[in-house]
Amino acid sequence: MRDLLFVLIIVNAILIVINASFNYQIMWLLIVNILVTAFIVVTSIVYAFTNSKNHKNKKLN
Repeated sequence: MRDLLFVLIIVNAILIVINASFNYQIMWLLIVNILVTAFIVVTSIVYAFTNSKNHKNKKLN
């Protein structure tokens, strides 16, 4: 799961660089960048939250 997020971040960064070199003329690519970034952020938060929850449960048991 973490590896997938890492790959997504790298791919997204490359796409942003490509888009920036075209002065953000590729509108759909910009929309994809925003959506992917939002997905990465949300998934990271959920992933971190579930991990900390599991960690607390392990400590209790």
